[in-house]
Amino acid sequence: MKSYAEAVMQPAPDTHNKVVGYVLWIFGFMGAHRFYLGKWATGILYLVTLGIFGMGLICDFWTLNSQVSELNRVKLMQSSGLARAVRP
Repeated sequence: MKSYAEAVMQPAPDTHNKVVGYVLWIFGFMGAHRFYLGKWATGILYLVTLGIFGMGLICDFWTLNSQVSELNRVKLMQSSGLARAVRP
């Protein structure tokens, strides 16, 4: 098993792209960006409530960058065998 430092130092391709996330955010009232990030429950909620009446879309515009980065970090840790270090 690799150490945390070894896993972080080696470049790995991102599993999710921020540009794709923001393009899907345009269709956010349908929950497209939420489904892309694997957040099925909130994706369905956005679909039913038209993006929680637009308020969720505004919030997601500001936080989408960090959501994609966090998802990529978790995927990297899982692929390198460090998933236990990421989630208790």
